[in-house]
Formats: sequence, structure tokens, C-alpha cells
Amino acid sequence: MKKLTWVSFMSVSRIYREPHEVPGKLSLYDVSVSELQQVALAAISARNEATSLHPLNAPGMYSYMAGVAALRALFIQKPGWKIARPNGVEAIRNERLEMLILFQNVDCACGEHDPNPVSSKGKGVAALVDSRDGYLWDYMAEEARRDENLHTWFFCVSCNGDEVRAELSRPRSVENGNFGTFMERIFILQDEDWSRAVDESDADNLGEEFDIRVTKKG
Repeated sequence: MKKLTWVSFMSVSRIYREPHEVPGKLSLYDVSVSELQQVALAAISARNEATSLHPLNAPGMYSYMAGVAALRALFIQKPGWKIARPNGVEAIRNERLEMLILFQNVDCACGEHDPNPVSSKGKGVAALVDSRDGYLWDYMAEEARRDENLHTWFFCVSCNGDEVRAELSRPRSVENGNFGTFMERIFILQDEDWSRAVDESDADNLGEEFDIRVTKKG
């Protein structure tokens, strides 16, 4: 039997994927599976607004902006959650839970391999994930000092053809613009959840300013 070393043990992710374990994990953060699924659908709906006349990065840009807004619309209705911009990074935060959440488009969520961001992450994000990293300027360290001990999570959404997936996960580090290994991954929207989530889509879940129109591209 292969001996499990400390290094290999540290690289193992704790994955929550089964229907009986995900709701309980999310309840710690005062959010439900269906609520987070609606955030993912809002991001995908915005992605589908891009046409061939738009710049090539429009789908990702639309998805990111709608995803950040939908994530905030969901959480700021709940006690303790506030809009945050540590290191100039758009996020939401909860001081009681010591938790910071960022929206992220990824290559493939809920897969066998850890997801990676579609766009390279900079030093500002890396510093939030690993508080041992330095900041670009001294004033950034002062402004972000209250965030140093927060657990930084990413709400990761991917769209590959008809495959729409989402997970709420916590990477150990950001290395060369990509995520390193993950500490925890919570699967929110898997392939078999897609049709049901669309059927249950309700704009009221995300606030009156969101009108979710989700279509699947052929």
C-alpha cells in the first residue's frame, strides 16, 4: 500500500457533492443550494446576451458582471453580509463567519479535476487567498488587514456547450495566475441539476432588479 505523505495529504480536497451533505454544509453560511443555483443561472443568462457583434471577451465579461451582482443581491439580504472590495477585488464578506466570496468563471466546475479561472488571477487575489503574500503598495496592506484571516472562497461557474456547472470552493493558493489545490469544494450545479434549476428559476430569489432569461445554446 502506498504511504500517504504529509504533502499528499495536504493536497487532498474535501468534496461535498451528494444531495444529503451539500445542504448541511451550506447552512453554515446561511444559503441554500437553490439560491446559489439561481446565481449561476443569472450569470449564464447574461453570457447568452453576447452576440457575434460583441467583442470576443463579451460572454465572459457579461457573465462576470451579472454573477457578481447576483451573488451580492442574494447575500446582502442576509445578516452579516456586506459588499467588499479588498485589494480592489469585487467580493462579498461576512466578518462573523470570517468568510470572503468572489465570483469566478472557470474552465470546468464540478469535475474530476480542480477548476481553474478562465482569466489569470493577479497579485491582489493571490494575497487574499494566501495572507502571507505581500501587497503591491503599503496602503493596500492597511486597507486589507481586516481581511487577512478571512477564508476566501470562489463561486465558480462554467459553461461548455450544454454543460453548465457551479461550485462554491476554497483554493489553498493562487499560483502563476491559476488556482493551486483546493481545501474544500461544494458542488452546487451539476449536469443533472440543470433542467430542474431552469424550471425553478424565479427572479424574485435574486431581487427585483434581475430578470433571468436562460437559454441553452445549440
